Amino acid sequence: MSTLDGIGTRFNGVSQPDEQGHVHATSWFTFLYLPLVPLWRAEIKREITLPLKTFNYQVIQKLPLDKSEILKTYLYGWILIPLLLLGPALFLIPEIHQQLGIASPPPRNLIKGDSLNWHDWFFIAYIIYLVVLSVKLYSSDIKRGLPKDYKRFLS
Repeated sequence: MSTLDGIGTRFNGVSQPDEQGHVHATSWFTFLYLPLVPLWRAEIKREITLPLKTFNYQVIQKLPLDKSEILKTYLYGWILIPLLLLGPALFLIPEIHQQLGIASPPPRNLIKGDSLNWHDWFFIAYIIYLVVLSVKLYSSDIKRGLPKDYKRFLS
């Protein structure tokens, strides 16, 4: 499994680890991290490699593709995540303001001392939101399929 700038193969649809630490996951071909084609599904085990403290995986057995998991991955990757990332940006578009009956902010010159309006504050908050959400999504993606006590291996 490897991607370069989100283009390549990666595991999606990773289940919670069972009592043996095994998870079910589907290998996907992705473009810009968006899932395009499910390739195969397997039972895998994620393992730590010391002294580098990185996590690898071992395929225990290949499984048939799961249609409900494929649908869930498409919905998550093509609808939910883009909505979470881009949905708030819709409020920055003047045409949306008109449709919602919200007054668009007037032009201003911050160099001459004009103050920030709600639109500017919303943009600042949106950038912070994007950074925090991206970090949270990346962090949860890295932890998928790891045993709950994986941090003890890292110390």
